[in-house]
Amino acid sequence: MKPKVRKGTVALLAIFLTLWIVSATCSCLQSELWPMPGSSPSPSPSATPSPIASPSLTPTPDDHFMREGIKGIVEDSKTLTTWGLTLIGASIAAIVSTGYFRPVRTKIRTIYLLFIPGWLFIALSIYVGDKISRRSAAAAFNQTYEALKKTGNLINADFDCQLTFFHTGLIFFSMWLLAFILWWVFGRPANQQMSTSDQDPAHGKAARDETTVKNNPTGG
Repeated sequence: MKPKVRKGTVALLAIFLTLWIVSATCSCLQSELWPMPGSSPSPSPSATPSPIASPSLTPTPDDHFMREGIKGIVEDSKTLTTWGLTLIGASIAAIVSTGYFRPVRTKIRTIYLLFIPGWLFIALSIYVGDKISRRSAAAAFNQTYEALKKTGNLINADFDCQLTFFHTGLIFFSMWLLAFILWWVFGRPANQQMSTSDQDPAHGKAARDETTVKNNPTGG
């Protein structure tokens, strides 16, 4: 009865987590991957009127604050991209490295499947970060406050989605880390490391022969 209750609890947690992730990322996935026509205008600079005909082209304090805000968002976006690349590299190292205890049983090693959605959301975060960099480059050519404001709103929305994707990917990596720590603390010793005979049958046979000789030195 207890295994059924445990499986039911895990299933409910998985369903709740899935619904939360879908609700948190659905709008960002739609806006970044499948934008509605006309909902995300291109940040490319448009033709501007002559400075003589439009005195509003003169920089104003609002322009300065807007550009400083865009600059701050771009710096934070680059930081998130760096962290994302670091997470991907560290997770790959955790798979290929042999310098730490790792599960032997296939059932327990399924926790490494959590890396797949983690990589996906971190990759989306990096993709949006690249879009923010391109929008900021386009913002440098905006000569009017209205055009600059429009580009700044797009960058702000993109940064919100980048944060959402990054945090979602971080949740999957945190779940793997929690499961690994629980296995490392509460797992059976047999699951924490393979015996010498399991790792190298020839070495295991030699060790058994040496033990036999020690126990029976006369060879009888």
